[in-house]
Amino acid sequence: MYKNITFIATTTNRGICFQSLIISIRKVFGCDPKILFTHQIESLTESIQNFSHKYDVVSVATGYDSGLSYNRNFMIDKIETEFFVLCDDDFIFDASVKLSLSIELMQKSDIDILGGVYKNFNFDINNSLKSYSESSFAFDIEINYELFEKNEVDLSKVSYYKGLRFLKCDCVNNFAIMRTASFLREPKLRWDEDMKISGEHIDFFTNNKIKEYANVYFSPDLSILHIRRSSPRYQEMRDRRDGIKLFESKLKHVNHI
Repeated sequence: MYKNITFIATTTNRGICFQSLIISIRKVFGCDPKILFTHQIESLTESIQNFSHKYDVVSVATGYDSGLSYNRNFMIDKIETEFFVLCDDDFIFDASVKLSLSIELMQKSDIDILGGVYKNFNFDINNSLKSYSESSFAFDIEINYELFEKNEVDLSKVSYYKGLRFLKCDCVNNFAIMRTASFLREPKLRWDEDMKISGEHIDFFTNNKIKEYANVYFSPDLSILHIRRSSPRYQEMRDRRDGIKLFESKLKHVNHI
């Protein structure tokens, strides 16, 4: 059933996240889908190699701090299936995810990117659960090359496919099903590799908004468990602002890419 899907994710040496995500994919979807995982380290450890072999995962070392954007672009060029599922390393899949129905919708429509909802379990540095929240990052974008505005999507305008709600928008979060052919058709539909960790997401969707490479939709019924854990080193990497500054500078130019 899921042979036309590749799950992709990159990790900055967060082994527990990597293993938890892989185990959940195999538990929910079985052995059919392909899994491609990049590890931002110099070489794969024996533990990663053994685990990858056990769960039929293609794991690749891409070098320390090679960046989120570089790793996503690297993986896209390796995908051979009709669709891929963009993941963060701290996701967990469960039986409630409506993946097959979402893919069926995409096969019968012009949707290129279908994003979903985070069910956020927020843990502190001591691994104690602090809070729970839900977020979609689904919005429409307005640009005048000086200002950048986000407008929340209007859920009263949703369409339905077999009970699955969906509507067109400009931006969705990092949990999204993407049509591989859209990326093969347009080589510029990529993440800016000068942005390693911050700014790369909104930059990607702003570029797409301007150039109209792909049709982006959001479904409030497509959800993922987001197990948000942190550490001082990870947070230090996350808090870098170079990418955001670059994005802000690019907004001032009509030719955004």
